[in-house]
Amino acid sequence: MVVCFGWSIVRSIYIVVTGVHVPSLQHPSIARFLTKSGADVVRLGVAIYVLRRQGRSLVDLGFGTTTSAGSTSVMPGLRDLFPALYLAFGAVVAHYLVEWWFLIVMWLDGIHLHSHAMNVGFAYVGRSSMLLRSSGAILLITNAIFEESLVRAYLMTEIIQFTRKPWLALIVSVVVQASYHLYQGVLPAFSYLGLFAVFAFFYMRTGRIWPVILAHMILDAVAMFAR
Repeated sequence: MVVCFGWSIVRSIYIVVTGVHVPSLQHPSIARFLTKSGADVVRLGVAIYVLRRQGRSLVDLGFGTTTSAGSTSVMPGLRDLFPALYLAFGAVVAHYLVEWWFLIVMWLDGIHLHSHAMNVGFAYVGRSSMLLRSSGAILLITNAIFEESLVRAYLMTEIIQFTRKPWLALIVSVVVQASYHLYQGVLPAFSYLGLFAVFAFFYMRTGRIWPVILAHMILDAVAMFAR
């Protein structure tokens, strides 16, 4: 987890403390998208290797889907799509509820924070070239699988296994995921707590990770291509 998210957390904290805008995050780039996608695949491969060294498989993290033939597949199925749609909707509602609550509290305290995310210009490719949009699509797929597989499925599974406390696993997973989004600003990262909590609660209750991954993809696709 430190290898996969340590640098991202440190960088995000530095950005939010200094308030700096990172030039490399301002504009979309094919090279950036493909490099980030490649890094996600490599780090996910390392995580799978570690998992196998522990004597476990992706099925143990909730990737198992029963096929029509009765066998188990680690690929998503149609039964994962509808929960993903519900999750995406619920996550958006939770996101805005937390954001509005935080804004009201800050307003009452006389504190003003930027409500718009910073350093996310790289993600807006809706009106870009087909090649750039294609590379962006690759990134949103690899990133959703990478993030949810590790910070949701793997991290929560490990914490539950060692502590027998599912709620602790939920809290740690949500906080870790929000922490490496601090580069977008305090308020945006804080508002993500609601979104991530919905994802983590679903995984905690069902043990299924594909609906969470697909919901993550849906939300990223809307953010990336709808501008």
